[in-house]
Amino acid sequence: MESIIEEVNQIAYNIKQNPLLNESDCIDLPLTGNQLQFDPMDMCYLALEVISKYHIKLNASDIYDQRFNTIRSISETIANKQ
Repeated sequence: MESIIEEVNQIAYNIKQNPLLNESDCIDLPLTGNQLQFDPMDMCYLALEVISKYHIKLNASDIYDQRFNTIRSISETIANKQ
């Protein structure tokens, strides 16, 4: 799980290049919040990168209720689908 967290964090950093993504406590910050400031296009790109890298299918229930809004929750979704 730790390697997935690191890889998802790196993907997110490549998209936004926010220095906060280099901090270990950022994995529970909402990506769309005031600190990391991912916009809808960034989130779509992140979802596409995750789908491509891990060869998984995401559906609406994976994204609803903020389950696709932190590095940890995205990593947990990936781990559950592998």
